[in-house]
Amino acid sequence: MVVNPENFYKYLKAKKMNKDNMTEEEIEIQKFIHHVFNKIKNQYVNRSSKKQMLIAARLTKGLSRIVDHECYLNQSCKDVEQHLENVLKTNHVKLKNPLTMGSVIHGEVLLLHSEEGRKFLKRSLKAGDYLFIYSYYIPCQGNKSSVSDCASMLKDFLLHNNADGKIAVILAYDKIWHETDKELAAERLSESGVFLVHLQPSEE
Repeated sequence: MVVNPENFYKYLKAKKMNKDNMTEEEIEIQKFIHHVFNKIKNQYVNRSSKKQMLIAARLTKGLSRIVDHECYLNQSCKDVEQHLENVLKTNHVKLKNPLTMGSVIHGEVLLLHSEEGRKFLKRSLKAGDYLFIYSYYIPCQGNKSSVSDCASMLKDFLLHNNADGKIAVILAYDKIWHETDKELAAERLSESGVFLVHLQPSEE
């Protein structure tokens, strides 16, 4: 599947989200985005019994290959609390009690705050490649105390580290958690320049 890199970048910046009145090239670009995410997912989905995962991957500027990828499965707080505690205290991103929100640390927290995730993001920002992020659920966001602020956390990180839009970020999801406010999550992500893609209809 061949897509013009320059037109691909323009398409992402325009944030066209629907297929109404799209040109043939724009339809091909949407197909290409789905193709990349399916390729990324296939690296991990069949290896794990957990559906709830977050995968981050770098695609070269020329759109020719995936050069780097990481997978983060939700982990229990007790397994990662000590590892993340100091980082979370000193990081500029404000989180809603990330270590006390139930018993699970979400993939977004691990991507942004674990040692492996921070190294991956540093490589991505330095290279200026496309950043593809797949999350089984759209990043959490809502007004209930039981909902974490994953979408806002991603927004704050990108506004702080990618304010000039050096890298284009494409985030895809399959499902919507029943307590997440989809519109609010999409709004937070859009505010930081994220191009959002729904890969399959939600059943929840």
